[in-house]
This record gives sequence, C-alpha cells and structure tokens, in this order.
Amino acid sequence: MENDLDKIYQGIKNLNDQIFIDGDVIVLYADTANEGSRYEIPRSKCAKADDILRWTYHLSEKTWMDRDMLSHFMFIAATASQVPLHGI
Repeated sequence: MENDLDKIYQGIKNLNDQIFIDGDVIVLYADTANEGSRYEIPRSKCAKADDILRWTYHLSEKTWMDRDMLSHFMFIAATASQVPLHGI
C-alpha cells in the first residue's frame, strides 16, 4: 500500500511532467499522454507578476486546468522569471 509521502511525491512528479520549462517557453500539457495537448507560453510573457497573474486568469478558464496545475504554473513561471510572488 502506498503511503502518504509516496502519494505526495507522485503528485509532484505528475505536475512536473505536465508543467515545465523547455528553453524559452513554459510548457503545459492538458494530457501528458497526448502530444497534441501541448500548450506553450513564452517565458518573456511572464516577466512580471502582473503578467503571471494575467496568464493565471487565462489558464483558469481552461476546462483541463485544475487547482494544483494552476498553482504549479504560478510557481514555475515565478521561479523562471525570478518574480517574487508572496505566499507561494
């Protein structure tokens, strides 16, 4: 039986497989098994906190986006751009 810590690690691994940096873009996959579900956001469009907030709002309207993915996107975008987002 999987313990709670294993579930947490697996959840983080899944998020890292769905949302990551690939060169100059932040890549999001609605479905990691489907290459056609790749969604790219140029890192240059997440240079400021306001930019990340706009993308967060935009992504929140996607039917495939969930709360964990959205939070992970914010973390990845802020880290990539060295934007301090308080509370992350």
